[in-house]
Amino acid sequence: MSRTLAAPSRAAHASAAVSRRQQILDTAAVVFAEKGIVGATVRDISEKAGILSGSLYHHFASKEEMIAEILLPVIRAQIDEFDRIVEQTNDPIEVLRLAIITEVNQSARTPHVARILRQDEHHIASFGGLDEVVRHAECGYLLPVGDVPPFRDYALQL
Repeated sequence: MSRTLAAPSRAAHASAAVSRRQQILDTAAVVFAEKGIVGATVRDISEKAGILSGSLYHHFASKEEMIAEILLPVIRAQIDEFDRIVEQTNDPIEVLRLAIITEVNQSARTPHVARILRQDEHHIASFGGLDEVVRHAECGYLLPVGDVPPFRDYALQL
């Protein structure tokens, strides 16, 4: 009895592409953390991901797009959490305590992103497509908690 295999559905292809894209982003985060965003090359990322350099451009338009897709979700989540903390309490010590816990937890969940932000904060502004990251850095959200508005005001009260 012969058996015919059904062709994979478009949904299956789309799911595989999203999964592969995320794998490449995860690999890129490791490379950027190890080499810095300036020192890391598309070739470094593609070699570590096990694909040809040109194949990377099937998934991403540029190195900058990869950096943005790695950093922005983490930064947005952290800012949302900082905003929630400030709305939750007016006690300066509690705000700082919760902000520190948030920062430590975020760094533990995304250690490569934390390393990229700390070691490359001065280079981030030079990359196109990272305007949102730059704006947050200028507002102080990428600085240590004691220097972050509105946390700076609380730190000064201690």
